[in-house]
Amino acid sequence: MTVFFLILSGAWLRFIHLGERSFWNDEAWLANVLIQKNLFQVFAAQDPSTPPLPPLFLFFSHCIVILSKPNEFFLRLLPCLSGILALPFIYFFAKQLFDRKAALASLFLISFNTFCIYYSKELKPYSTEMFFAVLFLFLAEKLIRDSEQKKNFWLFGLVSVAGIFISHSFIFISSVVSLVIIAEGSRKNRAAARFGVSIFLITLSLFVFLFLFYTQKRISPALAAYWIPNYVDGSSVKSFLSWNLATAREFFNLYSNFHYVSPPFIQRVIFGIFLFVFSMGFVDIFKRKERRFLGYFLGIFSLLYLASACKQYPFAPRLALFAMPLLFIILGNGLSVCYGYLVSKKINKQVLAVGVFSLAFLYLIAPVRENIVNPTKREEMRPLVQKILEKYQPNDAIYVYYGARSAFQFYWPRPAAYTKGSAHRENMDQYETDIHQFLNQNHGKRVWLIFSHNWWIKDERKFILELVLKERKPLAQFQATGASAYLFGS
Repeated sequence: MTVFFLILSGAWLRFIHLGERSFWNDEAWLANVLIQKNLFQVFAAQDPSTPPLPPLFLFFSHCIVILSKPNEFFLRLLPCLSGILALPFIYFFAKQLFDRKAALASLFLISFNTFCIYYSKELKPYSTEMFFAVLFLFLAEKLIRDSEQKKNFWLFGLVSVAGIFISHSFIFISSVVSLVIIAEGSRKNRAAARFGVSIFLITLSLFVFLFLFYTQKRISPALAAYWIPNYVDGSSVKSFLSWNLATAREFFNLYSNFHYVSPPFIQRVIFGIFLFVFSMGFVDIFKRKERRFLGYFLGIFSLLYLASACKQYPFAPRLALFAMPLLFIILGNGLSVCYGYLVSKKINKQVLAVGVFSLAFLYLIAPVRENIVNPTKREEMRPLVQKILEKYQPNDAIYVYYGARSAFQFYWPRPAAYTKGSAHRENMDQYETDIHQFLNQNHGKRVWLIFSHNWWIKDERKFILELVLKERKPLAQFQATGASAYLFGS
């Protein structure tokens, strides 16, 4: 009953307000491609500001567009269902290796984790990657435990091949799991070992093909530059240690649910508690000689770290979402160990219950606030467009900042043409030429300037608005979360 309640609660948090948040830049770009292009064009399309997307994710998303109404709710349905389906597999995978208390604690942590919930509500493949990773780990355990059942071989093989086309990160999971199966099979079942070798070689070959011909050739220099802070910094010992500490804190801030705590001192205390619980869970696993789980965890994160050090895969929280269930399972096991220790010391059961419920309450504050009380917003172009339409006149001219182009294109309902701004991050003076040309072409007309997804390093919006103010008089401005519009007279 407890398992059902946790899964149902986690599913509800992922499903509620699914279509309420407007598409932000990256989502809107993909939504436009899925709606306006056929399947082959979808595979060929690429936005320089977003990572290349896995083929099967694009295929299933395009099928949703064909079969349903292409709005925020339906287009986010695949990531949402993936996030929900991952929950029971996380529990059953943890229960295969640890006791029920550890599995329940792991399920609780991931069911109500704000970061996992957020990416289950975004038109991105991250939650889908996590689902396939957990499913693959669960099937691997079934295969190792019962290699006599042919269906276990076939299910494992099918998911291993499909996974590489639905997740670029699947190679980390597939390689490590295959090696674990080989190691286990060599001791118990040679047929399983041979199967593990076959799967390893197949997935490795598929990955090399995708990596060389599908992914790497489509990564823009701008995107590569964006991920530089998420590559291991080995320039000096001090830089190396600082990078690792900063990365650990970034993961903690996003995955701990305590990012709402503002005093730095309290955050450091909570960070220390999390490290202690994690250490207790890891040491217990090591003492119990759970070789397979240690192989999964150490192997996958070592490959991730090595790929980051080689500048091939960013060690970033959202790109590592697929591997996070392993961290949550260690934390869940750590909580189980701590609870068992306190029980063995004959701590008053009422005091212990109050402590457990207090910690659970504190952990639940963030997901309740961000998904029920005040749902998270990012770049609210939809309400902004509604405000614009109330004041828009047929003869008005519109200039759309390059960061707002995809979202404005998705939500703007009129056929009227508008000027799509270009990016000039390396030479901001070029904006002066663009704006001057835009205003001259629309002499005698009212003009709108639309902004969202503004560059965070330099305030390009302020710079562009100052250029317009030199020639036009402001009439009105409209604001929405992460988006803004400015109206100037003729």
